[in-house]
Amino acid sequence: MNAPVPPLLRALAFCGVLGCAYGATAWFDRAPCGWMLRSSFEDPSAQSARADSLHVLERLRAFAAEEPGAARGAVLLLGSSTIERWPTDSTFPGKRVLDHGLAGTTLERQERLFDACLPAATPAGVVLYAGSLDLRQPSEPFEQARARLPRLVQRLRVRYGHALPVTLLGILPARHMDESARKALADANESLRVLARENALTFLPTDRPPLCNSDGCLSESLSSDELHLGPEGYRVLARWLVTEGGEAGRALAP
Repeated sequence: MNAPVPPLLRALAFCGVLGCAYGATAWFDRAPCGWMLRSSFEDPSAQSARADSLHVLERLRAFAAEEPGAARGAVLLLGSSTIERWPTDSTFPGKRVLDHGLAGTTLERQERLFDACLPAATPAGVVLYAGSLDLRQPSEPFEQARARLPRLVQRLRVRYGHALPVTLLGILPARHMDESARKALADANESLRVLARENALTFLPTDRPPLCNSDGCLSESLSSDELHLGPEGYRVLARWLVTEGGEAGRALAP
């Protein structure tokens, strides 16, 4: 016959089970203050990656919750943080714009998530911005990342028809670039220009005044940080898109 377990040991065992259960649920955001528990163990890069993944998930859920006809007659914006941050209400007042930008996405990630970013209805046109992270924080050679773009365009045309107008934006400069970085940007944008011509896209260059200074770097007065435009910078880009951005841009004209 087994000896009875002392009450203190039973209580400690019960508390241990509860602690493990709380730790597991908190770690996966199923209990309050889970982020505080994780921050004690995760390094900053892991925390940043987790926050980025949660943000992308929230964006994809928002896209999926849109009305099925939300894109009909609207211009669809696709790309990374420059697209997600675009103040469309102030730069295209009264126009139908569907912003499906995903901050922090490389071309490899955009390709994996692309179908989840596409609305059910056919848009009036598409504006695409890609390659900035692939150039500056590469996870693969830029030319390998660039090769993903024609596949994305093909998926757009298979889904919405070959008559869909698509405008490809050039990669914006950064606030601080040395000669090597300026050359890499120029080479990358030239390769995007060639890709646009080969795939019947409208190419809109962005590495030019007034968005860049005489030294080729992003204007501080028109930007909010090292890589992103501020409100006035977006107004400049919006004006270029309307006047030089092909059919997709003209759909946004006042």
